[in-house]
Amino acid sequence: NAKILVALGSCACFGGVNQLKNRFRDLDWVKKEVYGDFPIETMEVHPLKDFVQVDLEIFGCPIKKEEVERIVTDLVVGKAVHHPEYPVCMECKANENICLFELGEPCLGPVTRAGCDSWCTSNRRGCWGCRGPAEGANLKRLEEIMHTYGFDREIILDRLECFGGFASFTQAAPTQDKKSPARRKKS
Repeated sequence: NAKILVALGSCACFGGVNQLKNRFRDLDWVKKEVYGDFPIETMEVHPLKDFVQVDLEIFGCPIKKEEVERIVTDLVVGKAVHHPEYPVCMECKANENICLFELGEPCLGPVTRAGCDSWCTSNRRGCWGCRGPAEGANLKRLEEIMHTYGFDREIILDRLECFGGFASFTQAAPTQDKKSPARRKKS
């Protein structure tokens, strides 16, 4: 009977880190490693909007308490809710952060939706795109920038695929050919 359904966080909005399992055909060895003799059936991961109509999304992993407070207040008083359309890079500049590319750190800040107050990058950690793509995200240009700083395409894809927000840009058939968990399996 809710009047508004809100998808809260990257898991609800995009499938989050859990959606990475959808990218691989064979995860039986993972189930054996994790669950031992008590395997469980797992399902394909989907965002909430694949099952029900979502009225509003609050992005991020983790979500920002201040953003939730602002959005709830806006909803209660009847104001329109707005998300930033610019990328995290704008928040980095406003927070006077050194560009992490200059420090040798890969970063999705140029293409990721702002609103996190550049939390990761302010702590000298490259952005992983947990808030999904910014309006007009130019992944081709990001790839050029990252290549200039010595990062290969696989590093870019690993980050873009992590939270699922960039799935429409990176969607591919499930594979074992990528740098999959199978390659890191214990001997």
